[in-house]
Amino acid sequence: HATLERASAPSEVVRTVSVLAAERAPEGRGIAVLSTGAWTPKRPMGARFGTLVHAVLAEVPFDASRELIDAVTRAQGKLLGAPDPEQLAAMDAVARAVVHPLFDRAHQADEHRREVPIFERLADGTLVEGVVDLAFRETNAFGKATWVVVDYKTDLDAAGAHDTYIVQVETYARAIESATGMQAEGILLGV
Repeated sequence: HATLERASAPSEVVRTVSVLAAERAPEGRGIAVLSTGAWTPKRPMGARFGTLVHAVLAEVPFDASRELIDAVTRAQGKLLGAPDPEQLAAMDAVARAVVHPLFDRAHQADEHRREVPIFERLADGTLVEGVVDLAFRETNAFGKATWVVVDYKTDLDAAGAHDTYIVQVETYARAIESATGMQAEGILLGV
């Protein structure tokens, strides 16, 4: 009985960044909120649309042509069962994203990662896990390297960022700082 009792207790408490973000208030890291201008009130919304945009942004080069964006979107859209209106809106969202100055910074960066898993151990022992959409390391004119952590949001409208989104990016930036020993800045990008 004692063995069963010990074995039934979790050895790790694991939580996703999304769950953690819903329970916490922003810590005030100064997360930048940027927009590509692709969002409109009439644009498709929902999890499938967000997944489609994220999948295409993970695959296309930072300087992708519209033809490549359209082809990748059609392929990913077919895999996800996304209807034509969602695919067309995703094509526009990704096309606007790749011409945003942030993507030029990522393209010129010393190093970049897309869809990278992160883990952070909290003070209470909880292991927090998530996936960073984009992280890139750039070096300024004085030789100081910084990681830029970007989280894409397809529902970031004119009202601004929800606190949960801010907490997500703060958590990602903190985890990358912990893993690399370098400063990290966070950006929410409305696509």
